[in-house]
Amino acid sequence: MARFPRIRIKGAYYHIICRSLSEFNLFRDDYDKQKYLDILSKTTQELSTTLVAFCLMSSHIHFIMNPNSINISYFMKKVNCSYAKYYNSKYARHGPVFADRFKSKIINSLAYLLTAICYIHYNPLDLGYLTNTLKDYPYSSFKYYQSPSIDNIYHLDKGILRHYLNNSKASFLKLHQLYAAYHKPGIRNKFIEDDCFFDGRLTPFTKNPSPDESYLYVTGTHYLSKTVSPLKVLNRISRHFSLEGITIFSKNYHHAFHDLRCISTVLLRSICGITYREIASIFGDISLSNIYWLNKKGNELFKSTYNKEQLLQLIFS
Repeated sequence: MARFPRIRIKGAYYHIICRSLSEFNLFRDDYDKQKYLDILSKTTQELSTTLVAFCLMSSHIHFIMNPNSINISYFMKKVNCSYAKYYNSKYARHGPVFADRFKSKIINSLAYLLTAICYIHYNPLDLGYLTNTLKDYPYSSFKYYQSPSIDNIYHLDKGILRHYLNNSKASFLKLHQLYAAYHKPGIRNKFIEDDCFFDGRLTPFTKNPSPDESYLYVTGTHYLSKTVSPLKVLNRISRHFSLEGITIFSKNYHHAFHDLRCISTVLLRSICGITYREIASIFGDISLSNIYWLNKKGNELFKSTYNKEQLLQLIFS
C-alpha cells in the first residue's frame, strides 16, 4: 500500500513517535538511551531546531519539537540513522533498527501542546517503569522543567512552556496533576487524540494566547507558529549589548561584532524560522556558506560563552 505524504506546515510543532522493530528493544541499557539523547541534542543544535519535551522508553521514543525551516524527515533521518549505526555496531547486527517510518502529529492547539507534554512525561509511570514520582525517571524532560537548577544538557527550549504557565513551577506541577486526575492509567497509555482536553481548565494557572501574542499564537488555522520579526530580534540584541544605532549586521562589519552575528544567526533561525538565504539578505547579501559557518559558530558560543535562555527572555520581555 502506498504511504500518504507527511503533512508539513512551516512553524508548526510536532509530536514525534519512533518505535523499534518488534523483535528487540530499541535501548538495551542506560548507555543506549544516553547515546540517543546525545545524538538528538547534537542534531538539534546543529540544525537550529527546537526541542520542547522528550521521553525514552525501552521500545519507543516520544518527543515534541519544531523543525523550524528544516525538513522534519531530514532531521529524523539524521538522528535515527546515526543511532542505528551505533546500535548495529555495538550489538554486531545488520539491518533496520526502527519499525517503518516515524510517526508525526501536528500540535494544532495550545491545549494539545500541554496535553502531549503531560502524556509524554507520564509514559514511564503508565508503562510500569516507575513506582514513585515522575522526576525519578532520568530519560524524560520532566526533571529539567521541575528543577530549573539542573543543567539543561539537552538544550530544551523551556521558554515555550514556561511562557504559557507564567514561568511558574507551581503551575507546571498543577498542570501534570490536573492531567493525572482526568486520565486514568488505562486511558493515559493510549496515544493522545483529544487535543481539546485542557480547554476550559487552563484559565486558573496559564497565560492563554491572544492575537497579538509576541511569542507563540494560535493562527486562524489553529497551528502554533512563531511571530517575532527578525528586526525585533536584532534590535533587542543590539540594545542588550549597548550597540543601538550601530550597523552591526551590514556586509562591511567590524570584527568586534563577530560574536553577535553568530548568535544572531542562531536566534533568527530558531525564533523566526527564516531560511539561511533570508538571513544572508538581512546581513548584506553575504554567501550562504558564510551563514552556515556563522550558525555553527553561534551554537558553539551558546555552549561556551552566552546564555541562550537569558537572551530569549530578553527578546520576549
